[in-house]
Amino acid sequence: MDTGHPAPMDSLSDAELVDAANRGGTQAFETLYERHREWLMAVAIRLTGDRDIAADVVQDAVLYWLGRFPGFVLTGSARSYLYPLLRHSAIDRVRRAGRGGPHLAFDEAMCASPSSSPAGPEHAAELHRELARLPLGQREVILLHFGDGLTLADVALALGVPIGTVKSRLGLALASLRVNDRLRDRYFTP
Repeated sequence: MDTGHPAPMDSLSDAELVDAANRGGTQAFETLYERHREWLMAVAIRLTGDRDIAADVVQDAVLYWLGRFPGFVLTGSARSYLYPLLRHSAIDRVRRAGRGGPHLAFDEAMCASPSSSPAGPEHAAELHRELARLPLGQREVILLHFGDGLTLADVALALGVPIGTVKSRLGLALASLRVNDRLRDRYFTP
């Protein structure tokens, strides 16, 4: 039933918020930012390994995104659009700080918090070590898909690669993780 009142911003989808922001709705963009703020910071920390640099990376990405309005077209999920912005800014800022490139640290909370995991902290730490051993491209697909909940299509958009490449990287990563008997029994057996 339409009451004639506009829907609260937080009940709108990202696509609806983008449309509203394109029409000049500053509250719509603020709602988009608030909706993705924690994820933006978590990914930036994962990419940089430094909370202060991560805050600058988030600011860079959000300001760039804001500059695309009006006229921004959301072709996938907001996160599939934002991830490359974060990644490129992280590469730039980490290199300027003299720390090499992004390292894509694994956030143990993405899989299971060591304190709350029924497997215990030793299994979470073991999974963390195995993920850290994966090549960057495979680790990135695992983290975006399983950690951040992006669909494979959105992962492909975020990384700017064909979906077949994403599927291949995911398959290789899972095969590598399944080699570890304890992880296979704990995480990969129904």
